Amino acid sequence: SLHYALPILIKYEGERAMFDLNRASLLYDMERYREAENVLRRIPSINPTFDAMCESLRFKILDAK
Repeated sequence: SLHYALPILIKYEGERAMFDLNRASLLYDMERYREAENVLRRIPSINPTFDAMCESLRFKILDAK
């Protein structure tokens, strides 16, 4: 499955973080808020712009609960 193949292709921490942010966004869209929140917790701080995107999703999850 593609879900298992993508992590193998990830070489840099920033790529992993973006993969996890996209995964959390999909979980949010599927209304699986707890899982999305768990994924967000594991994402490291990369830079201010990326961190703001993570916080934006975190606030959406909090509002949806």
